[in-house]
Amino acid sequence: MTTKKVNRNGHATGKNYQEKVAYRQFLSSKFDLEKTAPDPIDIGKTNESSYDEEEIPKIKERQKKSFKLVVKDFLRDNWVITIMGGLISSLLAVFLIASINIYTDQKIINDKIKNVETTNKDNSEKLSSVKEKFEIFKAEVGKDLEYIKKKIKL
Repeated sequence: MTTKKVNRNGHATGKNYQEKVAYRQFLSSKFDLEKTAPDPIDIGKTNESSYDEEEIPKIKERQKKSFKLVVKDFLRDNWVITIMGGLISSLLAVFLIASINIYTDQKIINDKIKNVETTNKDNSEKLSSVKEKFEIFKAEVGKDLEYIKKKIKL
């Protein structure tokens, strides 16, 4: 048994030399591979380089996340802290509102007390003047009664 000698072209389809030459001639006649037309020379471009310069794309800065996305990510990652913070902040808000309501109610009550005190003071002054007038009236009426009694006895 003889082994086949492996060479460089051993994997080829098995075309012989004449078939390969005929195929190359067919391709060259079909596509005219040997002939290439040179690029026209532009005389006006003597100061410029001969190759087209491509603009190198600028590296854009990394765009920051919007505030909305940052908050959304924080809430998603730290939901326990978010719930606890929400409860604490709502309790603080309720306490603040209640203390403001108590303060305003207390202020209103203090104003009413001051009004009552001033009214009471005014009434006591008026009452004292009325008492003085009543005492004067009582004294005059008493004198009149004594005069009438004397007249009746006589």
